[in-house]
Amino acid sequence: MQKTFRFFRWSGKKAVLALALTVVIAVLTVNVTVAAIVMRTQTIRNKFSPAALEISTWSGNDVINSGDTPVYVRAIVIATWTSDDAEKTVHAFAPDEGVDYEIVTSADWFKASDGFYYYKNVLAPAQTSTLITKATQLRSIEGHTLRVFVISSAIQTAPTDEAVEASWPAIRVAADGTLEEKTA
Repeated sequence: MQKTFRFFRWSGKKAVLALALTVVIAVLTVNVTVAAIVMRTQTIRNKFSPAALEISTWSGNDVINSGDTPVYVRAIVIATWTSDDAEKTVHAFAPDEGVDYEIVTSADWFKASDGFYYYKNVLAPAQTSTLITKATQLRSIEGHTLRVFVISSAIQTAPTDEAVEASWPAIRVAADGTLEEKTA
């Protein structure tokens, strides 16, 4: 025996009435749902203020966190021969560390393979760290003065350590929050 299914065939007023009723029910359902969500939602205002990130170098070798947020710090030491005349010309030939001068750094700093010195710990706001504890000129060039400059930069510690590792490829943040050189 073969079964056949019959579907309702609506036409005329019944079809229009059914379609109109379906549309009204759908619109009312959406409106009631939206009204319930709007009435139960409270306005929350978020205030965002950027961190003041400011690092300065004082007396040539003290790095100071003058900002309001903890930071990781790195510095580069640049040595030059400057003429003693009125023009103070910086010469193209640079002094060699170990030949022309020698520096001793604080135990809180380490020199990485990229040539930068990194402060191992987090530098808190208003905290100071001394990079160079001793600088000695080993050789003199007549008419020239050896000048050693420290240029520092910083990255804030929050929200994540990923910024440090992305910006300073030779460095990683250890589990205890200190900086260390990446090993090959």
